[in-house]
Amino acid sequence: MTVTTGRAGGARPKLWASSDEGRTWKAVPVTRGGGAWVGTLTNPKAGFVSLRAAVAGVVDQTVIRAYAVHR
Repeated sequence: MTVTTGRAGGARPKLWASSDEGRTWKAVPVTRGGGAWVGTLTNPKAGFVSLRAAVAGVVDQTVIRAYAVHR
């Protein structure tokens, strides 16, 4: 997943993923990749993945069932 932070002035975003509809969250490692930030996560075998992203003072957003994973 690639994340751009145009208004954040290059600040590192924080990312989390959940495979249980947001009951528990796991931090997603974020590294610099070219001109963007890249978060790398492992999908569950099947089901939905919820995502949460935060950049201090800019955004704190959660999307439950952001995408589905099919076998």
